[in-house]
Amino acid sequence: AHALVRDQPTTATNFAFHSVELYDGAALVAGEIGYSIGATYTSLTGFFSHEKVPGTDKLLHDGAGAIQLAALGALLRRQGYALWNLGHPPRGDRMVYKTEMGGCVVPREEFLQLWLSATQSAPVGGRVGCGL
Repeated sequence: AHALVRDQPTTATNFAFHSVELYDGAALVAGEIGYSIGATYTSLTGFFSHEKVPGTDKLLHDGAGAIQLAALGALLRRQGYALWNLGHPPRGDRMVYKTEMGGCVVPREEFLQLWLSATQSAPVGGRVGCGL
């Protein structure tokens, strides 16, 4: 398996869209799109393959979404990002992977202060944009 992060910079100097992709050979098995502003990365939407092992109910690439998130988290940390915004907090049994993977819910006022501060600084290690 390999992962790829692609940058699409805009005319703004600190804003870029990103496509994060996890492959098993030639098969795209998980990924997401997001954007960065300064030292903050925001996940917009993600997916993982629901393809089944033929003749079973087992996912062919079970855990691919979790692997993609873990790899992205490691890359963001290595690149010096200060904040990873995963969006809305889990509600009921929806989106619980966010806290299961180590995310925490931050009160809105605190989040806004963290986000504003991170958007106004550069990642310590540069921008996301290298293959894993």
